[in-house]
Amino acid sequence: GSKPRAVDDPAVRKVDALLASAHVRYRESERMIANRAMQLQSMLGELGIQESNTDILDDLSHVAGEAGQTEGFGAISQHYYNMRAGGKTREAALSELQFRYGRRP
Repeated sequence: GSKPRAVDDPAVRKVDALLASAHVRYRESERMIANRAMQLQSMLGELGIQESNTDILDDLSHVAGEAGQTEGFGAISQHYYNMRAGGKTREAALSELQFRYGRRP
């Protein structure tokens, strides 16, 4: 297999930052969120939809509104999966999640 990336690798730093941000918004542990993102990547893969766990993390981290006002990351990732499985594009699914869970004016 491939060797783990260095801690100061930009990709590792990006994932750390995304996990930290998602943790604040969703109140779930970073480990739980990372596991859900990996799970979602593999579930989408089974549908023939290739999305990296980093992109998933990035996308779903930006969906949430204010810290703590949204559903959990698990619930939102399940909702995203259901929409993608139903044929929605990534953009349409994210837009719907943003509308439903995003910042309130």
